[in-house]
Formats: sequence, structure tokens, C-alpha cells
Amino acid sequence: MKAKKSFIVMGPPGTGKTTFVNTAANVDFMVETGLESGPMEVKSAKTHLGGVEIRVVDTPALDSEDAAKVIIRYLRRKQKDMSILGVVFMYEMTNAGRLDQSISQSCQRFINLCGLHNMSNAAVVTWSGPSVQNAGRRTSELRQAEPFNRMIENGALMFEFSGTPECATAILRTFIDKNPVALACQHEQLVALVPQVD
Repeated sequence: MKAKKSFIVMGPPGTGKTTFVNTAANVDFMVETGLESGPMEVKSAKTHLGGVEIRVVDTPALDSEDAAKVIIRYLRRKQKDMSILGVVFMYEMTNAGRLDQSISQSCQRFINLCGLHNMSNAAVVTWSGPSVQNAGRRTSELRQAEPFNRMIENGALMFEFSGTPECATAILRTFIDKNPVALACQHEQLVALVPQVD
């Protein structure tokens, strides 16, 4: 069986992961409200991008070691069936300017799962509601913030998600011609899924 071209969407709770997947793939996965994590499950949606069939994968919020382990088990189980073209880290802009420990840990887990060497296949996708002022400036500031700056320095791209299908598919289309990658967690024994943050 031919491996399915896939995009993996990750991020902290309440940052728009499921909204992005729903918008990109025209599906209706349940969106969790609030900042609490939703069910520990991975969901995959099939869609087409420029005539190419793809899978867009929604993952549990990266707010715990248990969530990271669920993602690792899924990615390892699907390794032969999945050709990963891109990985997306969602970030909701109302959090901008206050990168607390939980957000930094979620971002570090993303880096651990993917590997810094795979950042050229990664995107930091920010989104915001109409109440957020100066989102463009705040996105620019985020580029300089640790640990996002390490992702950018190693090749990750940053996009602003407007909430439209056109925007979501344009972000994914950036990676459609990339060579697929094996994420670090698919072939490494990770020992620091919950890094120490000062």
C-alpha cells in the first residue's frame, strides 16, 4: 500500500488545532472549549490538495507526557502507512506576550517529537480572533521568543491563519512538494518529554 501524504497538527490546549484541521479538510471534529485538554485521541481527516490526496491529523494537546506518548504510539504504529510532509504547531495569539511554562513545555515537546533537524518541514501557525489587536506585530515578536526562535533558526516557517479554507490549504500547500520526513520520535527513545523550564 502506498504511504499516505500526511500533515500532523499539534499544539497546546485551546490553540485551534481542531479548528485548523476542520477548516483544511472540511470536516467537523468536535472542538474542545476552554483551556482544558480534550480526549486523548488522534483523528485523521482525508482531503485533496491540488489533486493530491492527503491526510490532516489532529492530535491531543501537548500539555502532558501522557499526551506526547499517545502521539508517539500513533506515529510509530502508522509509520509504514504515512508519508509526513509537514508538521504544524498551532499557537493562539491571545497568549502572545506571556509565554508561560506550560506553553514553553508544549513547544519543547513538539521540538522533541519532531527533531530540530526536521524543522524545514515544520510550521508555526498563529491565529487570533477579531479582538486581538496588532496580531501581525505580535507574530513578529513571537519569532524572537524562546523556544520559537530555535524552530525558526532551524528552518521552520511562520504563518498567520485567518480561519478560512483558502488560508489553511495555502499553508499546507507550502509543504506539498517537500521530501517526507521521519520524525525523531518515530525512531528515537525519548527520555525528556517534560523538559525542565526555569
